[in-house]
Amino acid sequence: MFLVKKSWLLLNRKQKKYMIFIFALIFFAMILESLSVGIVLPLISILLNGDIDNSFFSHIFNFGNFSGNKLIYAGLLITLLIFILKNLALAFNLWQSTKFLRNLEFELTKRLFKYYLTSDYIFFLQNNSGHLYRNLTTIISSFISYFKAQMIFLSEAIVFLGIAGILFHVDFLGTTIILFSVGVISFVIYILTIGKISFFGKERNIVGGELNKHLLQGMASAKDVKILDREEDLIYQVDKNLSKMTKLNQVIQFIGGLPKFSFEVLIVFIFSALIFIMIESKRDMVEIIQYLAIFAVASYRIIPGASRILTSFHTIKYMEPSVRLLLNEFNLKNTKKYKKENTINSLQFDNEINLKNLFFHILKEKISLYQIYQ
Repeated sequence: MFLVKKSWLLLNRKQKKYMIFIFALIFFAMILESLSVGIVLPLISILLNGDIDNSFFSHIFNFGNFSGNKLIYAGLLITLLIFILKNLALAFNLWQSTKFLRNLEFELTKRLFKYYLTSDYIFFLQNNSGHLYRNLTTIISSFISYFKAQMIFLSEAIVFLGIAGILFHVDFLGTTIILFSVGVISFVIYILTIGKISFFGKERNIVGGELNKHLLQGMASAKDVKILDREEDLIYQVDKNLSKMTKLNQVIQFIGGLPKFSFEVLIVFIFSALIFIMIESKRDMVEIIQYLAIFAVASYRIIPGASRILTSFHTIKYMEPSVRLLLNEFNLKNTKKYKKENTINSLQFDNEINLKNLFFHILKEKISLYQIYQ
């Protein structure tokens, strides 16, 4: 939560307003997602019984005096319109989100590059250029991935709660089984992977900085590398860090794919359990088909949503070390004091300039020049 608040402070006023607009779109999308699930129940009743049931969403079809095939056509048309509207809203939301992230990356890169370029020369002596280049590229990209994961986590969580509310209204027991199973699988994956993800995130920053340093040395100082005969050493260092980086990415991608496979197996198990429970409770076959249809539609959205929630949480934890590093850079930027001389006092002398007892040192190290006279 601390990082979320600090990250929010990096946004300017216009960007904060834009984020509030995106949050409003997310809530609107949640309403449409819930509606697209709830409308399945009266639609199945129309297809199987030729009549509208007494569910809450059946009020959508209570217009006109349709019956028979006309009622079926009207039900299918309304369902199609709701799904078209939902997907148009989701596409618009996606466009606005990607536009915001693109502008955010542009703004942060520009601000950080300006800070580096206007710093004193001593700043560049104190900091490795490979690490500065990493901050401008990899670290800012990681921050954008972190922000994107936060948005996905929030949007999917809101949609998940909305659909869960609809399912609780339809069938409390079946919904409880689904949510409990999803929660258990998510918790197990979280416990098994969270420690490794946090460690890999810190390791990624270190390896990325060293990799950029050696790449820049090889390209920007090619003449010096050849004069000093350091080609083999640089190649070895790049190979070593590149191997570490690709291995880290491989492990993270593997962990990110685990929720999808786990939840696909889970959904088959849940549907089998629901069918068994409904048959044993002597429910009518038409009623069983109705409930299975709405759970199938909901699961089509809930299971991938739960997978994205867990994956986005993994991304958040993986990118947190990079976010802390970037926040520290902007904190240094905000606390930096520039000393600018607004006026220049002219020096008055008659015949000559005398320099006596002049001392010079770099970065508080050993004195380089001692008692120079001119």
